Amino acid sequence: MGSGLKRVFQSVALAVPCALFATGISDSAVVSDFVRYAISPGTAVAVRIVHVKASHRGMGVFLDALNWYGSVMSLAFAVNAILYGLLIFGIMTTISAMTDKNSNR
Repeated sequence: MGSGLKRVFQSVALAVPCALFATGISDSAVVSDFVRYAISPGTAVAVRIVHVKASHRGMGVFLDALNWYGSVMSLAFAVNAILYGLLIFGIMTTISAMTDKNSNR
């Protein structure tokens, strides 16, 4: 297995827990909006993109809210996983290139 493919698998393995942690932090009411969106940019994207049309009245509105919440958190997790995966892969590639350059001296 090549070193690039190995970095991809390691990036995915590290990105999923990072995305879970970031999405969990963004769900906390104690965290300010600045910190929430800095740690979990997927939440900022999802809140602005996901719009669920109300289809119920009365207590059915609660089901619409649950649907919206589930959609937002799912999209936020997916965006966070992709962003953290790319960030980790970039950092690992940079470190690998720097160590290869230093070992060639």
